[in-house]
Amino acid sequence: MRSVPVLSIVGLLMVLMIAVAGCSNLSRTFYQHNPRSLQDVEKNWGEPVRVTLLENDIEKRVYPIQSPYTDLKYRYFLFRHGMVLASGITDIGKAAPADVHQQSVG
Repeated sequence: MRSVPVLSIVGLLMVLMIAVAGCSNLSRTFYQHNPRSLQDVEKNWGEPVRVTLLENDIEKRVYPIQSPYTDLKYRYFLFRHGMVLASGITDIGKAAPADVHQQSVG
């Protein structure tokens, strides 16, 4: 009787782990099919709190999340030539190392 809830929780945790592992590719695929420009992002998110130039002409822009309902404080977008390559959510903004999200665009 107890095994059903335990199996449900284990199954849910496995699904969440797979989702987290695939988020980078999912984000990249989304923006390939739904292009967004720098102007589109700044119209919705305002001015970034940090802009970092990465390798391969990739620019990482970090924007504050204005929500009292989350502990995550920043959303980042990776741009190349003014178009979004990928995005994500993080709890580090101004103090993040420059290459912290380089892996997500390969």
